[in-house]
Amino acid sequence: MKEDDDYVSGPQHYWFQFVGGLIFGAGIGYYFSRRLFDSTSVRLFFTAVSALSLAFYCGRRADHAWRTISDWLQTWFNWWRAP
Repeated sequence: MKEDDDYVSGPQHYWFQFVGGLIFGAGIGYYFSRRLFDSTSVRLFFTAVSALSLAFYCGRRADHAWRTISDWLQTWFNWWRAP
């Protein structure tokens, strides 16, 4: 059974994952852009690009995308916690 079959996951599955990725991507993009840039227009651009790229990735790859993101975040936070 393939993950892309609409009769299994439904056509709304893409949009649910897309919106989740859009919100999460905007949060992550704003967090990093606030720390890197002083200009509001650059922050807005960086936030929009990260939100849209993460939204399309999550919409297309669905559950695999969230596993990849959680693994990346876990590695990143463990790196910061290490002495």
